[in-house]
Amino acid sequence: MKGLLWICLTVSIILTSCGRIQKAQKEEAALVESDENYLVTKHEWSGMYFYDIVSRKWEGRRPLVLFLHGLGGKKEDVIAYARDLADQGYVVVAPDCVGHGESKTTETLNFFDVIERTAAGCGSILEYYQNSDYGDPSRFSLAGISMGGMTALYFGAYSQLQPTAIISICATADWESLLGTKEIYTKFRSGEGIAITDEGERNQMVISMVQNSPDHNLEYLLQVPILMINGREDEIVPVSGIEAFEVKAGLYSNHLECIIQDGRGHEVGDTDLNNIIRFLGEYMPVSAAQDASLEEAGETGTKEVPDEPDE
Repeated sequence: MKGLLWICLTVSIILTSCGRIQKAQKEEAALVESDENYLVTKHEWSGMYFYDIVSRKWEGRRPLVLFLHGLGGKKEDVIAYARDLADQGYVVVAPDCVGHGESKTTETLNFFDVIERTAAGCGSILEYYQNSDYGDPSRFSLAGISMGGMTALYFGAYSQLQPTAIISICATADWESLLGTKEIYTKFRSGEGIAITDEGERNQMVISMVQNSPDHNLEYLLQVPILMINGREDEIVPVSGIEAFEVKAGLYSNHLECIIQDGRGHEVGDTDLNNIIRFLGEYMPVSAAQDASLEEAGETGTKEVPDEPDE
């Protein structure tokens, strides 16, 4: 199971290495929005639909940030974050996770299937930018809310394409701590979520979740700097799993930062963007000369956030 993602990523690399095929795919890109500040373009590649958001203030190739939405959500949900990160010089890629939004499939996928396929799709998206004149896939980070954060952690634990940094919001690397959460027992077909009621199907997903939990490949995962932001009153992602992961991580050399906020449940917070900008500024600055300005933006930046993630 754990090697399946590597196989999927390898296959995507082989497919996208063909220049003729890649050109044909890129010709399908469509401009969604253009003003004096930003360019928002929609792309399709290997069945994945995604926006990239670019600030006009910056030139040349810049690091990529893949920002993933939550369960039942869509790429439009993270546009507010994407614009603010683009303003700092990053090229922000906002995909529809597999089985969500425009990245629909005729297959029926459970919660783990969505994570696994989306992680493989992120590898394909990185290949898409190999010849880009503005996005640099050799410097990329993954960020995500809830299921999106879990996908980022799964990618970091099992992909051979190692990110520069990982940021998870309302997510966990200890998937066994989620087995009592009803929200994960969902399957998707043609973009619609349906509760899993069959005991056999539920048990199969539990096995997949337990076997592929990112904390089972902890030493490899912790080679990447990780920022985890969670709420102490989160009833979907129990804080006990975050605290257990932090204890396990202490056995290894790591750059793990866990922020657990009192009075916060399964929801995004007003300070999340500041922490993201600060963390990326430390581990994936747009350029060495921009370190100070990124840190300052992290202290003063503001954004409009949704009331709660899609979970």
